[in-house]
Amino acid sequence: MYRVNDLLGKVAINQASGERIAPVRDVVLSGDMRSIVALITGTGGLFSDEHVVPWSSIVSLGDVIVVDGASPLGTVKENTEVAALRKQSFQITGAAVISATGEKIGTVSDMLADPAGSILGFTVKQGLLANLMGTRFLPIEQVQTVGKDAIITTITELMSLREYTDMGAPVTTEPAAQTPAPSAPKPLEMPTDKM
Repeated sequence: MYRVNDLLGKVAINQASGERIAPVRDVVLSGDMRSIVALITGTGGLFSDEHVVPWSSIVSLGDVIVVDGASPLGTVKENTEVAALRKQSFQITGAAVISATGEKIGTVSDMLADPAGSILGFTVKQGLLANLMGTRFLPIEQVQTVGKDAIITTITELMSLREYTDMGAPVTTEPAAQTPAPSAPKPLEMPTDKM
């Protein structure tokens, strides 16, 4: 599982040549906002081109992003699909999360994706109480709409969601295994000598 914001700034490396491509500057999502289509790399200079790294060409993600290097990376200008998706894109981090009853229940702090690039859900914080209440995990299955100004969810309150830890996985709410009650002590038995 990957935190999408952690991808930003990571350097991409070409597996075939071992050469540094550039740091990741942007993450491009599908039109329905449910999967990662590509990463955009570039140095950010005035005359530098931004390159498209299709999600399908990523070999591994760790301290760096290893790209298969089988085919040359195109620019954003050359890739019309990515260019169109990028034009309609918007910032999701910081977006309001609205409950099924119309109440603002928090803001998005990050998105979580699986190795295939599918968005698993969002981490949600609730204002100043975030440190006390912790970050919650909003599964994508409980999201009705991802919009420019808000994410609309099917839940009614933030506390109904599982807690999310920085270790990378939602905290399970499984009940702890119960330990059996200790049995009553047996009276001390003295060995009897049979002679």
